[in-house]
Amino acid sequence: MMTFHEGPTSTINVADHKVHVLTEVRKMKTGEVFGDLALDYVGRVRAASIKCLRDCVFATINERAYKQFLKHAEDFERDTIVDFLKKEPLFLNWSRAYILKILRSINRKKFY
Repeated sequence: MMTFHEGPTSTINVADHKVHVLTEVRKMKTGEVFGDLALDYVGRVRAASIKCLRDCVFATINERAYKQFLKHAEDFERDTIVDFLKKEPLFLNWSRAYILKILRSINRKKFY
């Protein structure tokens, strides 16, 4: 398990050494993801720190692979929607290119 900290929230001096005091925000469980904001906003200052409470094993991904994965996921989602629409009577005679053009102009909203 890991603790997720925002910070540093303050710095104190102990025997002429700066010590960063972190505020615990939440605990993360096995399989949870962190660090994805760093891949979306390269060059920004880190917003948080992770402190492991016991030995942990991590899988890492670099920026290029992450962006490639996102692109693949977006393409898959788009193709799934187009394939679904192509089976509906209204869209049977529409070209794939025209359906894609329509999809690009739609603002999507999720309702939970």
